[in-house]
Amino acid sequence: MRQLCGWLALSVGLARMLLGLALPVAPCPPGDAAAQDCAEERVAALMSWAENSDLYAPRLQTGQVNGMRGLLASKQIKKGGLLMSIPRAMALAVHEGAPCPFPMFMGDAEWNTFPEDVQLAALLLYHAKLGLHSDWYPYIQALPTHFDTLGHWTPPQLAELQLGSTTTELDFLSQVEQSREVLQQLHETYRRSKFSQRFNVTLEDRLWAVDCVHSRSVEVPKPFNWLQPALTSTAMLIAAGIFGLSPVRKRPRSKTMLNLTLLALVLTAGPVVYSIILYGASQPGGQTGTALLPLFDILNHDVKQEGTWLSSSWTGNSFRITAATEGFEPGQEATISYGKKPNEAFLLHYGFVDTSYKSDFYSADLLEYVVQQENVPAARVDALAADHKLHTAIESVSLKKGGAGREVIRALRFLLATPDEVQEAEEAGRSTGQWLADILEYRQLPTAMTPFNYITLSNATEMRVQQAVLHHFCSFVLKSKPTSVKADEAELSELSKHQLMSQNEARQLLAIQFRYGKKKILQSCIRKHQKLATLLSGG
Repeated sequence: MRQLCGWLALSVGLARMLLGLALPVAPCPPGDAAAQDCAEERVAALMSWAENSDLYAPRLQTGQVNGMRGLLASKQIKKGGLLMSIPRAMALAVHEGAPCPFPMFMGDAEWNTFPEDVQLAALLLYHAKLGLHSDWYPYIQALPTHFDTLGHWTPPQLAELQLGSTTTELDFLSQVEQSREVLQQLHETYRRSKFSQRFNVTLEDRLWAVDCVHSRSVEVPKPFNWLQPALTSTAMLIAAGIFGLSPVRKRPRSKTMLNLTLLALVLTAGPVVYSIILYGASQPGGQTGTALLPLFDILNHDVKQEGTWLSSSWTGNSFRITAATEGFEPGQEATISYGKKPNEAFLLHYGFVDTSYKSDFYSADLLEYVVQQENVPAARVDALAADHKLHTAIESVSLKKGGAGREVIRALRFLLATPDEVQEAEEAGRSTGQWLADILEYRQLPTAMTPFNYITLSNATEMRVQQAVLHHFCSFVLKSKPTSVKADEAELSELSKHQLMSQNEARQLLAIQFRYGKKKILQSCIRKHQKLATLLSGG
């Protein structure tokens, strides 16, 4: 039956392909006024479609915030209050193991070899190519026609990020290039497939769809068995009926009454437990799929809204999005958090820079640096590898404004201990593992010079950690950049005066915002570790 329905639906779609849609979303006409009118019409059509489809968001309205489209609170939304409820039928969603939505072009076995993001991009393209005849047409027409994610930047524009000082920076640039190559290979592989040929899928189409998915999709709870509420309700009714209609209900000591009560509890408990298990699997952390949720994906990012929760309703027929740790006053922009991520992730997948820099950090492989600069013995590096947590921490350091984290400091103390300190530990009969444990508990701050029973770290070792490694590393990276922090501040100030920006200017602004944030982190780390080194030297 599913195959038959799929063939009937897609045969209609094939007839419509004769219209020859060239682009998934036609751009608005040129001209500021015409483009604005076009965008407003598409948003109005989206809101009307959402309302007619029973999407519930009574306290939200669309609006412009700092030149960007977003959602504003039309009424007060309290902390933990409902932002919106989206019917599951409105979601463009894919789930692991689900059948192919267009069996005419692809079998289930081949379909399920693709990762979920590729599946969702193909599903989005299918509906985009159907145009007006797709149920999701109002939603698709309101999607962006282009993206500023790094995969679209030219080499000169990428150079404005000023990356290349460390292997970690170079690895990130390689990741950008590889993401392009993967999409091109994917397109070439399936360019001759029935799906691509019937729908005239170009590389630009596929890039657009993948950008939409990477920048707007979310993990959603899987649909669960419709019997859940039915079983629960039926069991409760039976239990209530047995208890209420029992002729011996007025004799509490009756064995018959006790037996009937126990029977009612058993009949109720089974379906309730079953329902709880299914409902729990449908919540965050349970079984999930990937989906595009209309209207929800208009909500912009604010790291303060980390607690925003997307869950499935009890019946499983809709998704509920509730406000986070803070509510919203009338006229205030309603936002969600895309996660505590560095600006590399935001720029790569979403095409923006979080200029609050609250979750940003500078990533580096400090193990490689310290081994090269401080001549750390290979045996010491191998010994550190026994502690996976510390080894990972120093291989992938996340430097924040407060400096290096505790695990990084501990790993450096172990790597930079002097031969005398090593000998002292050996004479005390301490194994490598015990010695490492001693160093982990040595001290929390350099000013608390409390010697450990089995090992004493000298000020010289601590100075190497704070100054010779951490301070010098941050200084080295900062000095390697072509422009200073002050120069970037001046460029940001000049660009912010522009009312209208070309694509190149907009990307230049993003690049400067990105590198400025990284330099400020490095500056802060330099001051932090220099201060600690000064305390150690008695200055």
